[in-house]
Amino acid sequence: MSGRLALPVRDGEGLQARLDAHFGRAPAFVVVDPDGTEPPRRLVNDGAQAEHGAGIGAAALLLRHGVTAVAAERFGPKAEQALRAGGVALFLAPGGLTVAEVLERFRAGTLARHERKVY
Repeated sequence: MSGRLALPVRDGEGLQARLDAHFGRAPAFVVVDPDGTEPPRRLVNDGAQAEHGAGIGAAALLLRHGVTAVAAERFGPKAEQALRAGGVALFLAPGGLTVAEVLERFRAGTLARHERKVY
């Protein structure tokens, strides 16, 4: 499993950070290497409070940092389209779990893929 997995988080640091249910409005993202060769990185989501376009801004941030997969509880339609256009795989993960819990499920292959929605 190579690449970078990003998770929207609301609080905490590193693997103990808790997932935020809202992708574009999360205050930050933790980016992890599923293979464990790089330490987790925290990216501040400067667009979380934007009146419009928070999801697209968050997607652009993650694409700039080479993210190849994202796990979140919800994706807005524009964020989903931007991530898919960038070749990012989308997975579902309930808000409130820790980064470590989601990473364990990702490594085990038990996270459900986020199905493409028709808008």
